Amino acid sequence: MKMLVSDFDGTLYTGDYEKNIEAVNRFVEAGNLFVINTGRTLNNLLKDLDQRLKFNYLICSDGSIVYDAYFNEICRDDIDPKVIDGICDILKVNECFSHINVLTGASLDTRKVNSIYANYDATKHDMAQYALDYIQKRYPHVHGYLSEHYINITDRKVNKATGIKRLIAVEKLDPILVYTIGDDENDTEMLNEFIGCTVTENSLDITKPVVQNVEQLIRILM
Repeated sequence: MKMLVSDFDGTLYTGDYEKNIEAVNRFVEAGNLFVINTGRTLNNLLKDLDQRLKFNYLICSDGSIVYDAYFNEICRDDIDPKVIDGICDILKVNECFSHINVLTGASLDTRKVNSIYANYDATKHDMAQYALDYIQKRYPHVHGYLSEHYINITDRKVNKATGIKRLIAVEKLDPILVYTIGDDENDTEMLNEFIGCTVTENSLDITKPVVQNVEQLIRILM
């Protein structure tokens, strides 16, 4: 049994989405595991997750929360509740950010927040980067990055690779049987820690084998 872990945006969810879905379903039907590993929250992912797609697990918010195929929460890693208000205050006073969200997958009553994210104005990227650098310097226990439209902040020990390690323990799987595919900065850790490849259109600074799409990788694996 193999486990294939795929990023969503720009990797699985592309112009080849239909072909990718068909290939993934064949892969799962053959007795393998398929995992989506995304920076999106679950609610955001569900907007574009095709109901025909067969998957075993979802890793959301850059590795900070893991769900099974029935959307049951398996495990999570939360941000230190003592820093949540401070981070949000920095985002609120910076005019390049909007729609600050700490609610998804979290309870304000218990202060369990696994990720903080907010829209940012792409024309003010330098301002957003300055704010992110300040947040990470002031609160060294968190990690963040700027995607195309969002600032994303999680606990520092969390990334897409840590989410995969959680599932390896659950499935009692040999890490050598784990394959990963992605296209962007937040995929770096999982591509480096496991057998990884990238899609043709990618923005990574690492050298990995390149495939056209998820469908092509599955043909190789099967």
